[in-house]
Amino acid sequence: MIPAFASLFSGDLAVYGDRFALASDLAPSSPGSDLVDPGRLAELLARFASRRYPGADRRAVASLWAKQHFATLLPPVLAIALLAEHEVDVGIDAIGCIFSDEGVTQSIHLRDAGKPAAPADAFQRFLPLMDGHLVPVITAFAAVSGVSRKVLWSNAGNMVDFIVRRVEQAVGARPAVEDALTLMATRRLPDGRPNPLFDPVRYPDDGGGPKRVRKVCCIRYLIPELGYCSTCPLPEARP
Repeated sequence: MIPAFASLFSGDLAVYGDRFALASDLAPSSPGSDLVDPGRLAELLARFASRRYPGADRRAVASLWAKQHFATLLPPVLAIALLAEHEVDVGIDAIGCIFSDEGVTQSIHLRDAGKPAAPADAFQRFLPLMDGHLVPVITAFAAVSGVSRKVLWSNAGNMVDFIVRRVEQAVGARPAVEDALTLMATRRLPDGRPNPLFDPVRYPDDGGGPKRVRKVCCIRYLIPELGYCSTCPLPEARP
C-alpha cells in the first residue's frame, strides 16, 4: 500500500490497495525487465503451470497468468488516475516486481509516487500506460507463450473496462473517467495505429437487461475444470 493513495482503495477497490508499493519502502525482488525477458517469462509461466494446472493447454494457462498480471497492475494504476487525477510511472524500467511462489505477479513497486496529471486528452493520459507497459509486456509474453496478442489485449481491456465502469458508478463522469471511456470508444490512436483497447467489452440487451460480454474469449475453457467464464462471448457459453 502506498500511504498517499490509501484513501482511494475502499469498497470494491479495497482488495487492490496492496498491489502497489514504493520501492523505497519495500524493495522488490525482481526488476521490471523480467516482464519482457523471454527466459524469465518462460520460467514464471512454467512454474505457474506446474503448480496450478499441470498438463493443461499452455495457451490457456498463459492467458490466466496474464489475467493475474493485469489484475495486479491495472486496478491500482487506474484508480490513481481516475480518482486522484494522478500519474504514476509503470514503465518497465521504472518498476520492480514481486512474484508469488506460483510465479504470478503479486505486487508492483514504483520508483516514486508520481505527480498530478494534467493531460490534454485521453491519449496523453493513458498512452504512457499502454506504450510503456502493456505493449512491451504483451508483445514479449505472446512470443514466449504462444497465446495471441488479441487474447492478451482482450484480457487487459476487460480489466480496464471493469475498473472504469466501477469508478464511473461510484463518482460519476469525472474528466479522467470520460477520458477512459473515450479511449475505449476510439478505433485508432492519434498516430494511426489500431487501438488494442477499443471496445473490449460489449453490453448486449436480450430483453432481460444488458449483459457484460467480452469481445474476445480468454480461452480459459481449454482447461476443462474451469470451463467458460461469466463474460465469455462464445455462443456455446451463453444460456
